Amino acid sequence: MTANPVDLAHIIQLAIAPVFLLAGIGSMLNVMSVRLGRVIDRARILEERAVVYHGHLPEDLRLELQVLSRRMTLAHSAISLGTASALFVCVLVALLFLSGLTGSNLGAWSPSPSFWR
Repeated sequence: MTANPVDLAHIIQLAIAPVFLLAGIGSMLNVMSVRLGRVIDRARILEERAVVYHGHLPEDLRLELQVLSRRMTLAHSAISLGTASALFVCVLVALLFLSGLTGSNLGAWSPSPSFWR
């Protein structure tokens, strides 16, 4: 199957728009991974201080470690969800190319009523 160069240019234009979204997601992932690294570094420093207390942590140190643990969990979740959204954008770009090259309308697909039973 040969595609008209004008049609091919239009397909590329449509598929490039989500790539900008992918660049934004990549920037957010970078920010979140740096933030996670800083939280982990702070937790390591506090854990080194905790060794001095031989298991009897002062209340402020224990509370700060709990807060850092929560921050690590949230940053890890944000990174996971950002990675999943980047994967979905990649799938979208691939589907746009396939839809344009095959001439099919993949965006209008809907399952048959028996699919939901």
